[in-house]
Amino acid sequence: MFLTNYLMKTLDLTAAAALLHMSEDALMRKTRAGIIPGCKPGRQWVFIEADLIEWMRAQYSQTSKTMPKHWSPTSAGRSGTSTSATNDAKLSDLLKQVSRNRPGRCRTA
Repeated sequence: MFLTNYLMKTLDLTAAAALLHMSEDALMRKTRAGIIPGCKPGRQWVFIEADLIEWMRAQYSQTSKTMPKHWSPTSAGRSGTSTSATNDAKLSDLLKQVSRNRPGRCRTA
């Protein structure tokens, strides 16, 4: 058991970010927040490759639960009804500008 833990591959911040396809800054923020497993025993971040792969695999199940049904590749082209009118109405509501009174010192050309 001890020998297998000793042989685990560790990655630095750059290599771990490359493995996860994210920026080093994003990886550092998520690691500090406790979202992604990693530690900083000295001056550099250290990640265990097996832990990162396990974390990525756990994200697969969470992504499929939170993904809207119309984004699912299995639902593409099966519904037979168009929701574009509904989506257009929702988009219009989101894009409506909120009119606000401008401060007295504000001038427009």
